[in-house]
Amino acid sequence: MIKTLDKRRPQVLIDVTLVEISKSDEFEYDLNLVESFPDMTHSSGLIRDFNEIVGKLISRNQDHFIDVQAKRGAGTGFYADKHVNVLLSAMQNKGYGRVLAKPKILVNDNEKGTIKTTEITYVKKTSSAPISTGAAGQTYTPIETAVSYDPYDAGITLDITPHISEGKLLRLELALTRSDFVKILGDKPPDTTSSDITTIVTVPDGSTIILGGMLKLKQDKGGTKVPLLGDIPLVGGLFRSTSTSDSQRKLYVFVKAEIIRPAETAVAGLPDLEKISERNRMAFEKHEAEFQGYQIWPGIKPKPVEPVKILETQ
Repeated sequence: MIKTLDKRRPQVLIDVTLVEISKSDEFEYDLNLVESFPDMTHSSGLIRDFNEIVGKLISRNQDHFIDVQAKRGAGTGFYADKHVNVLLSAMQNKGYGRVLAKPKILVNDNEKGTIKTTEITYVKKTSSAPISTGAAGQTYTPIETAVSYDPYDAGITLDITPHISEGKLLRLELALTRSDFVKILGDKPPDTTSSDITTIVTVPDGSTIILGGMLKLKQDKGGTKVPLLGDIPLVGGLFRSTSTSDSQRKLYVFVKAEIIRPAETAVAGLPDLEKISERNRMAFEKHEAEFQGYQIWPGIKPKPVEPVKILETQ
């Protein structure tokens, strides 16, 4: 009886790949226009930032000048004479990035395993006590007595419970929770947002499943304008500043489960699961190719960033 019951419990090797792809695109345009009647010699200094222009023109015996600058991807153009000062600035900022985590855990059959990645921020907390000051003892001044830092965390938590069926089939209970910091302002506890995925799937031994749908999109459009003048068609652009931003963060979670036990039997794969996995894999590889193909300098082929293929990383 002891020999019959004392058998090694089957285990499941869980191989998880967490990849976050980020993409951002920001554009800013601003036009600073100053016009003086009858000319700048009568009004120089009344408008800040242009109070030295007339002096420079007179000292150099010039009636106008033009400056153009390109620095760190930002373009700036400046024109000035005794009547008009114009400052034009425009900048577009693009960025691509990826974050990879590839943990592995070994879990007994019918027992839960947890994978967690956490980002921690600390918020300063102070304590103070009133101290009596003044000869009469009527004035109390708060004095800082202690300083501590309270931790706040955000990140990804993945709970996996495998159930081994006959042959080479695995039933996986998956629960994914993702939380992110929204704003961190001074001593105030940070604002957070979270999203969850819970599912139960049955897969062949050694198969990889993809958890998708963890998309975070933030888009903004804004600007300022001069009342009435900024609403004139076409010409109104001279009296406006604009800014747009587009930020995307996509999280891909690849889960591969492999049964480890003495006796194994072959089970055919599931065509539907393979189609879904292949479709998600192609979407991920498209973003991976876009990241590797991004040109830092126009016309020069970018050097691949290691690892070139994340899913082939050993």
